[in-house]
Amino acid sequence: MIDCHKHIVAYHNDEITLPQVERNEMRDRRDANRSRIKNRLKAEDKPAPAFFASQGSYADKTMVKYPNKDYDIDDGVYFRKAALIGPNGGDMSPLQARKMVYDALNDGSFATPPELHTNCIRVRYAAGYNVDVPIYRIVTQTDAFGDEKEYVELAGAEWARSDARDVSIWFDATNQNLSPDTENGRQFRRIVRDIKKLTNSRKSWRKRILSGYGTTILAADCFVASEGRDDYALYATLLAMRNRLQWNLVIESPVPPYDEVAGSEDARANYLLQRLNELTPHINAIASAKSEDNALDAWSGLYGDTYFKDRKSTERGSAVKSSDALAAGLAVAARIAEGVAALSTAREKSSWEPKEAVSKGGGRTNA
Repeated sequence: MIDCHKHIVAYHNDEITLPQVERNEMRDRRDANRSRIKNRLKAEDKPAPAFFASQGSYADKTMVKYPNKDYDIDDGVYFRKAALIGPNGGDMSPLQARKMVYDALNDGSFATPPELHTNCIRVRYAAGYNVDVPIYRIVTQTDAFGDEKEYVELAGAEWARSDARDVSIWFDATNQNLSPDTENGRQFRRIVRDIKKLTNSRKSWRKRILSGYGTTILAADCFVASEGRDDYALYATLLAMRNRLQWNLVIESPVPPYDEVAGSEDARANYLLQRLNELTPHINAIASAKSEDNALDAWSGLYGDTYFKDRKSTERGSAVKSSDALAAGLAVAARIAEGVAALSTAREKSSWEPKEAVSKGGGRTNA
């Protein structure tokens, strides 16, 4: 397989990794929302959040760049269960907890008002991205030995055990355990980004394909590490993912409550399988390429853009320019050499005496 590691890393850095300026913008909006929630809840004498926690691809640093910036950012707000007391003295229902945070966020400052969803409050921004704010409660229990233990529940249709922070802990550990390197975010994280970019590389796929979370779990199950060869790691992992889905579409969450992210007849997982089957000729062409140019053509075919082809023409153009410059330099040198040789010959044929007398001071006389 032709070594295209440098090209895959360049694509990852240039076209996939979210620019820091965009991450900063999202962080600023997230922090503004946090301040808005805390301040308005306090002003209205409502329960105070225990803490906030970024979640999902933003926390895992696996967000990928899209032209229209249609990113989803998750930022959970956590309350102690004991603080979430309803108007009648009982526990707040999930809807009451969500509505309380919704009212705190919806202060009239947004061009588009926040949306109250079953599992979160969604804030849409003109830049294109969304910030989803899920609501959690921290439950404390005392076991038979008198020891206190905590777990977290999400305010969905009902209170259900779930804590997205567990996913971030799992991802960080997986990235460290599977990656053969430590630079540039580590190889597993880079390959996850590469795959997420691929699964969203055609606009018509985006609303039908497996979620980023499901794709990340699948990539972890199928990851093939290759130190210093992101191209091979990506190629081999994609083949392993296709083979795994052909055998079984079921994908289970690696964190409590270990529920199914995709079932045995999941439409999104099946759609990913069909797209990988569709891309297999490009994957095979990458493996069978006989030259770097052929390999770059195949990588462009896989991602459906011209980035790799453009690198091919750019590098070749640079080489041609360098070659042309060298040839021009050699031609000039040859002409200079010819002139020196002719001058030397002329000197040998004549004593080359001056026709006019020259003074000792070097000036011309009229003698």
